[in-house]
Amino acid sequence: MSIRFFRATLAAVIAFAALTLAQPAHAQQNQDLASQKPVAIVAGAYGDAQIKTGDSDWRKSYALDLVPPTTQFKTGNDGRFVIIYLYDDHRELLAPNSTGTTDFRGLINTTGKASREPSKSGGMEFSVPYITKLKLNQPQFANANSPGEMQRELDFMSSYVDVTRYPPVFHWRNAKMNPYSIQLFNESKQFIYGKRVSQPLYTFPTRAPFQLIKTGTYYWQVLGPQNQIIVAQYAFRLLTLPLVKYVAQQERVFDAVQAKQKGDTVSATELFLVFNHYKTLDKGIHLLQEWAKLEPTNPNVFRNLCRGYILKGCPLMAQQALQKEIQLGGNDPVGP
Repeated sequence: MSIRFFRATLAAVIAFAALTLAQPAHAQQNQDLASQKPVAIVAGAYGDAQIKTGDSDWRKSYALDLVPPTTQFKTGNDGRFVIIYLYDDHRELLAPNSTGTTDFRGLINTTGKASREPSKSGGMEFSVPYITKLKLNQPQFANANSPGEMQRELDFMSSYVDVTRYPPVFHWRNAKMNPYSIQLFNESKQFIYGKRVSQPLYTFPTRAPFQLIKTGTYYWQVLGPQNQIIVAQYAFRLLTLPLVKYVAQQERVFDAVQAKQKGDTVSATELFLVFNHYKTLDKGIHLLQEWAKLEPTNPNVFRNLCRGYILKGCPLMAQQALQKEIQLGGNDPVGP
């Protein structure tokens, strides 16, 4: 075999291998992009507003749709999108008869009319809503059909932590039991504090053996005298005074917008991001419950309600929310 022939053959083999490997690598790259964590969230999807993620088909979009990179948008004659980017809270607007694709920083490859609005919160970066990350599995719904479950869950839902005060104040339904036992756990769910009390309310003492750390995440639960669960264990996060003021300000903004335009999903999405970012589960569930009344055909609202109820220890309410989501066209499989 001549050296010239050998070199030509080797070059052909390398070229063929490069061509063969390029297509799977490109496909893998697209798959990796599509599977990356969301960079934005749909805050408003009006009229003929459709979305396409990865290799899926086009579908109708709703507020609270999470948006990974390379997601495609298109609007019809009456369609319109408002998209909030998580890294700086700015808004991307897509007008009727327009298209666009999400990049990590905004919309690209747009046709028609697209525009950009600055952040309403001064450029704050939001985390991907933690409530959306919860994967469903069958054990989470195990007690949904237990006798008296709905009343038990209504009792659970009446409990809440007032994290706008420091030390925090814990509230729960008066089950007319004595004593109650309130218990606190750290972020790893290790027991750190317990107290027996006679009333369905407890203010953490300012001179406790240790102090709860502001911005720290904790869990709490309440038991009755026979170890009955009065409040199922769930997480809360303590806020600093500046964060308390910020959350209150965002709630006022939301209330002002809703007073002018009841059912506005953009302001609701903004508040949803705030509540999730600071892990104020009680406030988040209440927002979603009110949202479900104003936008009863949005499957994403019930998807998040389902997960909120699970985190609060309410499998029957979670099951009902999941059923409603599926009825509205949601695809939300439950694992083993």
